[in-house]
Amino acid sequence: MIHGVAKKSYLATLRRRGAELGGETGAACLRLAAERDTALVMEEARAMLRAFDRELQASATEFFCGASEPTAADLTLYGMLERWLGNSLCPGLNGPAQPSVIDGMPGLSLAWKRMHERFQRDCTLSELDDFADIATSVGDVTWSRKG
Repeated sequence: MIHGVAKKSYLATLRRRGAELGGETGAACLRLAAERDTALVMEEARAMLRAFDRELQASATEFFCGASEPTAADLTLYGMLERWLGNSLCPGLNGPAQPSVIDGMPGLSLAWKRMHERFQRDCTLSELDDFADIATSVGDVTWSRKG
């Protein structure tokens, strides 16, 4: 909540200063404010995701390039989508970050659903007593095939 208020104030200040200053400095302020506009950032992300969706719909399988197994591109996309659509941090505490980001994208929806059913996290932050449990790195989070 505090971050939201601070961000709103910061963006308002950038817009006000941009209008007041004019010229190159004012244009830079306005550009910075626009770059931080959440709706614009989300729409840019959705535009890129729509391109991936088209590729997946054109594929003979639910994976890129008609592959029978997930490719590195599929797994990279899945990792990102798992955070946006799944629950990659603390099961039961944190839900999806952007649950509607792929609405209307059937190729991405199917690919995420199939990989979400197929893979499980090898490392979770659940059942921790305190932060002492994670003081020492256990290495990178990896994904293994379920079953």
